Amino acid sequence: SRTLQLIKFLALDFFKNKIISIAVLVIYIILTLGTVFFVKLGFTGFMLLYVITRYNFYICVFLFIISFYFFSTATFSQCESVFNSCMNKKEVWRNSAAIILGCICIIYNITLIIILLIASLKNDGSHFFIGYFWKDYAYNVFIPQVICIGMSYVFSTVVKYSSILASMMSLIFIIMISGCKDTKNPENMHYPNYRKYE
Repeated sequence: SRTLQLIKFLALDFFKNKIISIAVLVIYIILTLGTVFFVKLGFTGFMLLYVITRYNFYICVFLFIISFYFFSTATFSQCESVFNSCMNKKEVWRNSAAIILGCICIIYNITLIIILLIASLKNDGSHFFIGYFWKDYAYNVFIPQVICIGMSYVFSTVVKYSSILASMMSLIFIIMISGCKDTKNPENMHYPNYRKYE
């Protein structure tokens, strides 16, 4: 169908952009190797989930910036109306781009979940974490990322009217979510089977 052809075209266009593709690949490798490194150090599933949650803000900002840029590409290149008329639909570019970015987000989270399960099986004293962490992971990691992609979608619609206003709205949003980032370690938190290396 035309929609699938457009998604394929946008996916190729996304990864043809060397800056975006390299940034996505580097972040993915760093996060994967970083979490694997923590598993090797003996981090339990709970400890690793805390680390991922604490630094998820930076991933959210990265996803927001990449998504905003990609959603706005059609507007900047003045070809969005052409795609809409060819497909006889509204917002066809952004909707297809959202599918691509959603797939990238899902792949990233599937990787993290697999590593969390490995950490629990390898370093936890029980399998309690495996049945417990899903809700916390969704609320603290996955849903914030989806919200950031969704807000970048909303702000990108403003670009056609004022790119300065859209940029200001994006900056305000990033400042607002930065206040949610935890900057201190929780007191008296116990991590089973974890040894501190000095």
